[in-house]
Amino acid sequence: MKRRDKKSHSYITACSITICFLVLVAAGAGFLREYRAAVFLRGSYTETLLDMRQFDPESAPQTARSLRELLMHCAYVIPRNAALRLNESLQQEVSARCAAIARAVLARSPASARARAMALIATPQISAGDYRLAQAAAPFEPWPLGTRLLAAERLAATGADLPDALTRAIGEDAANGLRSIWGRELLAGIWLREESLRDVILAAAETRPPEEQRAFLQILRSGASDG
Repeated sequence: MKRRDKKSHSYITACSITICFLVLVAAGAGFLREYRAAVFLRGSYTETLLDMRQFDPESAPQTARSLRELLMHCAYVIPRNAALRLNESLQQEVSARCAAIARAVLARSPASARARAMALIATPQISAGDYRLAQAAAPFEPWPLGTRLLAAERLAATGADLPDALTRAIGEDAANGLRSIWGRELLAGIWLREESLRDVILAAAETRPPEEQRAFLQILRSGASDG
């Protein structure tokens, strides 16, 4: 009986040690993910462009804050960075890596609105279905909403014909963006930069109350005079 109890105790001890070891390994791997992401994001947007091409999508951080910063970094760099606009090959590489990061995040968290929005801006072609999925994940949240509109601008700038279903979805986002000051400022910038989306924005503005239309028109006039 004592021998059996001793064997049982030894077995439990061995299992406990194994579990502790596995937990320790998992914690270490998680720490390395966070550390790599922190080092990667510490540089300026321009400094990290070349590093972005070597970033392993499977090394995406686990914590919400680090993951949010990584997704925002991709979404900021792709449409705004001058180096990418001047170098199509580099733009394709960085966009492909950001799209892979978005897929890796969505594999773990299919409901991630930020990952779905960033995937739109990192993808050369956007389907109405993918846009709707991103829209449904966070219809009004500022960052995903703004990122979807910037993705629409990026697509329109290529000269692509936007299908009616996609145009309607973009129009709904534009109407929601006009509700807020930041949204009106974003849409005014898109209006001034991308002529092909003006009809979509105008149609959206006509659905909003007069005070929102006046506020948007004032920002447009101010932006046009500054330009």
